[in-house]
Amino acid sequence: MANRPQGPLTGRDVRGESIAQCGHLCREERPDVVNRELLDFLTDWNG
Repeated sequence: MANRPQGPLTGRDVRGESIAQCGHLCREERPDVVNRELLDFLTDWNG
C-alpha cells in the first residue's frame, strides 16, 4: 500500500477515554461507561 500524504484533520473536539476491564467491543462490554461519556460529550455540543 502506497504512503499517501494526509490532509488536514477535520475533528475539532475529539476525546478518548480508557475503559477498565474492557476489550474491543466497548459498547457491548461496558455500555454504562460508553453512554455516560457520550452524553457528557454531547451536553455542550452545538451541532
